[in-house]
Amino acid sequence: AAPSAPPQDIVAVNQTLFTITISWQPVDCAHMNGNIRGYKVKYWERGSGNETKLDGNTTGTSYTLTDLQSSTTYVIQVAAENDAGVGVFGNLNASTLLFEVSVASTTIGVTLGQVENDVLITWNRTSSQCVDNGESFKTHPLSNSTMYMIPALEEYTEYNITVCINDSTCAFSIVTTNQAAPSAAPEEIKLKEKSSTSITIMWSPVPCDHHNGNITGYVVMLKKLDNGVSRSLTTRGSTMEYMIPGLEPSTEYEIQVAAFTIAAGPFTNDSLLASTLVQNLRQLLPLPQQTLEKVAVMLVG
Repeated sequence: AAPSAPPQDIVAVNQTLFTITISWQPVDCAHMNGNIRGYKVKYWERGSGNETKLDGNTTGTSYTLTDLQSSTTYVIQVAAENDAGVGVFGNLNASTLLFEVSVASTTIGVTLGQVENDVLITWNRTSSQCVDNGESFKTHPLSNSTMYMIPALEEYTEYNITVCINDSTCAFSIVTTNQAAPSAAPEEIKLKEKSSTSITIMWSPVPCDHHNGNITGYVVMLKKLDNGVSRSLTTRGSTMEYMIPGLEPSTEYEIQVAAFTIAAGPFTNDSLLASTLVQNLRQLLPLPQQTLEKVAVMLVG
């Protein structure tokens, strides 16, 4: 038959904020009713209507329950099992550790990484903490540690960082991560007007979710197509229009634009091809002077 008595002396031997370890002595020999081949462990929160949270098996005489709620009392049951089945369960009431800290003793300091957007948070020592990065609440039993690293947050984004000791004891700090180069280029570049020595261009803004900081100006990349020589020009401020001076008459150029914050972002994928106007009739028609004068008279007359 199945064992007719529960294991003896069921006790909690170690409790933390999130775990309980229990141990017991074997069933009395008179009630084993066969060879004991293991034990069943079940538990639930006290007052939850006897809802079983775990049905574990072990061949030893100890077991650790994990992923529990802090400051919570659990009903834990253990029964021996032989070839005939599971025997009588014995009960134990055990609680996870309580938080003991006052609001006044909880402070938080934030250090922002200077290169990567890693945030190091520190606080005064307590029994345990949990860290909230504003998106997903992360419970992290840190024992005696008083710091936690939140890695690789989004650039130039405001986060509300919270260190919680329990539901009613939290410390807050608001931090904005570092700026970075824009992750997109102005969406469109167009020709506004031109002369024989200048080209005026205009462009649309970088999409807001790609700014990664305060856009403080733009870089205009200019390449002369006949020889491939390039040069860059910088414009400060929020204007999205620029006159490129000092160009050669009747010359074709390739033009691109990039925005910058603390560094320049990518250039526009689609280049603008534009040519300056001719400077005079001699440049347009390589004819003798007398012929040019006759043409000019004809055009005027």
